[in-house]
Amino acid sequence: MKECNRQYQEELTQLELDISKHQQHHHDARVLCRTVQVYIKHRTIQIKKDTFQQMN
Repeated sequence: MKECNRQYQEELTQLELDISKHQQHHHDARVLCRTVQVYIKHRTIQIKKDTFQQMN
């Protein structure tokens, strides 16, 4: 699980850098990245909950 979390953070950081390179306003890029991060975190938590429920 720790490896997955580490990889997730690396991918998210790379996504933020890639978006920032293509945005004229870095603030807008950061807001977009944070929005994506919140969504991904929400979905990840939901997937973990669903997986644990199915295992029980």
